[in-house]
Amino acid sequence: MWRTIRRSGHIHHAVLTKTPWITEEHKRAKLNFAQENMETDWSKIVWSDEKKFNLDGCDGQEGYWRDARKEPRFFSKRKFGGGSLMV
Repeated sequence: MWRTIRRSGHIHHAVLTKTPWITEEHKRAKLNFAQENMETDWSKIVWSDEKKFNLDGCDGQEGYWRDARKEPRFFSKRKFGGGSLMV
């Protein structure tokens, strides 16, 4: 099968590009937060260390076989829900 795929000339292995799952509502909320906190003295904020535990696999690269004649696929990544836990 591998030989057949290589001989086709238009199918090759590619790595999925990670893109954040951000809706227009998320973008508006981020902009509002930034505008409201422009004058905040961030040196007075206590930042804690965080650790992410994955519940459904690793964060490694995910590959797929794609047809070079078509556009590459993208997948949305989850940061804080479903597949991981932040503590």
